[in-house]
Amino acid sequence: MQVLSWKDFVERGVLKDTEIALTVGVFDGVHIGHKILIKKIVNDLPHLIPVIITFRDNPSTILHPENHTGDILTLEGRIEKFRELGAGKVMLIDFSSNFSKLSGEDFFNIILNNTKLRYVVLGANFRCGENAATSAYDVRDFLKGRGVKTEIIKPVKIDEILVSSTRIRNKIKEGKINTVEKLIGEKFFIELNSNREDCFNSERIFIKREEIKQLMPDRGVFDITLMDKHNSTLDSRLIISEEGIEWSQPENFKTKKIIFK
Repeated sequence: MQVLSWKDFVERGVLKDTEIALTVGVFDGVHIGHKILIKKIVNDLPHLIPVIITFRDNPSTILHPENHTGDILTLEGRIEKFRELGAGKVMLIDFSSNFSKLSGEDFFNIILNNTKLRYVVLGANFRCGENAATSAYDVRDFLKGRGVKTEIIKPVKIDEILVSSTRIRNKIKEGKINTVEKLIGEKFFIELNSNREDCFNSERIFIKREEIKQLMPDRGVFDITLMDKHNSTLDSRLIISEEGIEWSQPENFKTKKIIFK
């Protein structure tokens, strides 16, 4: 899988002559609904290159920073999930106030001008363009006139719960990890900064909340599995407080990922 920048795409024309199947979104958490979109561009028309367009940082950090409390997955975590799902190319947009003024039609015209776009899969709640004025259905109507097949996928329900990143974020904060796992479709985990060597000098580890990139429960005690960079694992218990997170581990076990049970 190749990770590209918007500059690679627009200025260098790296996909200019490439027939692609495309999905677009923030994909925070890469939940069950997101997985359906990605699997469709990978599997429906296998002769096309499956391309994901997403954002390096969540657009809400620019548009509504007061409401952004952290990501469900880090960028590295999202990219790894895209790779596991079979994406061929991932294009990262550095969202900005200038980019937010681009209309939905202009956005898709850029894609049309820089690829051989053949197939698009979007969620029914997809919106893009200035003030989120362009819906998935607007995109479908626009692309139909240009010979591009577009599918719109209805929202997914699990146990009568509508799957959405907003709902997952709320359940994480509430500490309802079992529900989070159902909506994501796999275990919820927190990635740690692999450069933090200083926090592994004892058997009791504490990391301040502000040093964690991802959204976490507000507080609570959770059974967890610790994983190091070699994918070795061991069980422990995580304490989350207003100040940060704390757990026990053998000395010199360098935790890379905390997986909630």
